[in-house]
Amino acid sequence: WCVAYSYGVEVMPGIQLPIEPKPSLYLDYESNSNTQAFRRRAILNANGIAPTAGVVYYKRMYSPIVDAAAEIADIIRQKGIGLVVIDSGSRAVGGGTNEENVVIPYFNAISSWGITTLTIVHKSKEAVAKGGNSGPSGVKQWWNQARNYWELLKDQTAGESEVFVAFRHDKANHDARHAPMNYRID
Repeated sequence: WCVAYSYGVEVMPGIQLPIEPKPSLYLDYESNSNTQAFRRRAILNANGIAPTAGVVYYKRMYSPIVDAAAEIADIIRQKGIGLVVIDSGSRAVGGGTNEENVVIPYFNAISSWGITTLTIVHKSKEAVAKGGNSGPSGVKQWWNQARNYWELLKDQTAGESEVFVAFRHDKANHDARHAPMNYRID
């Protein structure tokens, strides 16, 4: 999403961002800068785009968003950031994802930035294995506070490199929901 937003390219067929490209910021709780740089270069190379400094910024995160909100707001202002991607919301809240008193302050903090944010929140693997849990781990505030809610579904046969993914737009506060999109990736 950062590459599509900041470079103004259609990374996934059918998803166009009707905006003027601006820098983005990827807040990472899960991997490291080398992994992120590798993925970004692969997406840019696949689209025939040369990497440009200052287009997609990266920050490894260890503290909850609420504790780092002012620092991140300064980065957003200084760098002219238009999109922040947070991976993953479960760690970004800094507490139980099933506690409203943790999830609501998280949404208050990110909304104070006044820009578009994308929070990636994982489902409980145990609940998914049992066929349940239609949303992120925890309270309904993950659904209630989000302006748009998309679900990514994946199907892959063990041992195969081919994967099928689908994006389903389940909630839109101000616009019509987007039609589902399906992709085969090998």
